[in-house]
Amino acid sequence: MRKLFESAKDFGRRALKCTQYPYKRKYVCKSYKSNIEYAMYFRCFKRRQWDNPLYCVITSYSHEDGTTALAIGIENKILSVFTSHFWSRFRERYLEDTSRPIQESIDFYFVNSNTQGVVDGVMRQNTDKYVPDENIQYYAVTNCLGVCFCERAQDNDKIEIYNTYLPLRMLANEQHKKVIPMYVAAYFKDYVTQNPNEKAKIDKLIDDWCSEGDAQNWSMKRFVAESEKLMDEYPLYVI
Repeated sequence: MRKLFESAKDFGRRALKCTQYPYKRKYVCKSYKSNIEYAMYFRCFKRRQWDNPLYCVITSYSHEDGTTALAIGIENKILSVFTSHFWSRFRERYLEDTSRPIQESIDFYFVNSNTQGVVDGVMRQNTDKYVPDENIQYYAVTNCLGVCFCERAQDNDKIEIYNTYLPLRMLANEQHKKVIPMYVAAYFKDYVTQNPNEKAKIDKLIDDWCSEGDAQNWSMKRFVAESEKLMDEYPLYVI
């Protein structure tokens, strides 16, 4: 916590002097007790955000199956476990570069995944391979980069597992009908954060988009196609 506060102060000083936004910075510290290395990611999108930046604290460890990352919830006390399978799918499906060093992939994800939405009761698949367990809560977490499929034990809601990642183009299945609107909402909330003067315009745009989809009873493939079209028209600044 001491290192986190020190890093936040340093980030604020640097952000005040910055001439181009968004501004981001990564800090690394190592625990003298455990020798565990922690990465702290800070970012702000406007100068006035210098003393209230977005931030997250991450650590990771390597094993024979790959690398697992852990996001430490300072405020909600939740430990988010991003499995090696998650990183394999994220590099393959979003970055489209499996040769990229895993640490670069982790940095990219945590610097850019700002707004999050939660959709309860959904699984990546419901087949013989993915059989629901009544003791497990299944849900999806959406952000501007795509959709993460997660789970947590009913008797331990302080640890959540990020199992896999899907980009927009892979959400055409009807089982994802609840997911796409939350994904689009997260994407455009980040867009408004980066472009606050366009808030009224974007709010109306999304309302009209949702109304048209409901009125015409779009299929999931149509929802995906229209979402892609909308995002291409309003691209996010990705760091």
